Amino acid sequence: MHITFIQKIIDKIRHKVPFNSYITALGTKVYTYKKVSNNIDTIILGSSHAQLGYRAKENEFNLGLSFQDLYCSYNLYKKLNNKNIKNVILFYSVFSPGAQTLKSKFADTMTVYKIVAGFDYQDKKTAREKNLYRLEFNYRWQFIKFQNKFKVDKNYRGNELSYITCFKPPVAADRANVHYKNNQRCNNQTKYVELLLLETVKNNQNLYVVIPPATEDYKKALPPSNELFRELFDIKGLKIFNYYDKHFTNEEFEDWDHLSLRGAERLTEMIQDDIFAR
Repeated sequence: MHITFIQKIIDKIRHKVPFNSYITALGTKVYTYKKVSNNIDTIILGSSHAQLGYRAKENEFNLGLSFQDLYCSYNLYKKLNNKNIKNVILFYSVFSPGAQTLKSKFADTMTVYKIVAGFDYQDKKTAREKNLYRLEFNYRWQFIKFQNKFKVDKNYRGNELSYITCFKPPVAADRANVHYKNNQRCNNQTKYVELLLLETVKNNQNLYVVIPPATEDYKKALPPSNELFRELFDIKGLKIFNYYDKHFTNEEFEDWDHLSLRGAERLTEMIQDDIFAR
C-alpha cells in the first residue's frame, strides 16, 4: 500500500511541465504538418540533430525532435506519409545504432508519441516496467488541452525557433562517451532504416540518410566514422550523406554536437546541393 502511494506521487511529478512542453512540441509539428501536407514533398526525420540541424523550406517539413529514435522516425513516416511525399531525409547520429528512447530516462516521451502520433510502444513489457501506462490518462488530458488551444500557422515548417541548448558538459569526451555507449548496444535499431528504405522504394520515394557533423573535440574522443556507422554503411542501395567527416567551425555549433542557426543553414545548403547533384 505504501509503495503504491509513493508510485502515485512519482507519477504525478513525472507528468508535469516538461512533458506539457513535449506534447506541445510534437503536437504542433504533427498537427501543422497534417494541415499543410498537400504542399509538402519532403519530410525530415530524426532526433535533436535533425531538429536543430535542418532549416525546412516552403515545400519541406522538419519533423525532427529530441528523443526521436529510429523506431519513432520510422513510425512517424508510416503514420504521416502521403502521395505528395517525394523525399525523406533521415538523420542518423553516433548514438542511433543502439538508442532506444523507451529504455532511457526519457521513456515518457514514448507515451507522448503514442497519444499524439498514434503508434504503440516498441516493447509493451518495458512500457509496463517503466509505468508508462499509468501516465496515459493524464497525458491524454494534457493533449486535449493542447488541441483546444492550438491554432495552425500555415507558414510553420517545423524549424527550431531557439538555438540555445542545454546539452553541453564541460568536456567533449563526456558527451561523446554517452553517445558511444548507445552506439555499442547490440539491439539493431538500424533495422528501422532498412524498413524505411523498403517502404520508400515501394512508394517511389527517395530516402536520404544524413550523418550530421560534430565538433573536432567530440570526434577525437571516438573511433573513426567507418566503425561508428558500420551498420549503416552495410545497407545496400542506401543514399548516405556523410557530413560527420566534413569540417565545421566551432562557431557553427551551439554545443559539442548540435549546430547553431548558422551551422544549420550551411548544412541544409549542403544537403540540398548533394540531393540535386544525384
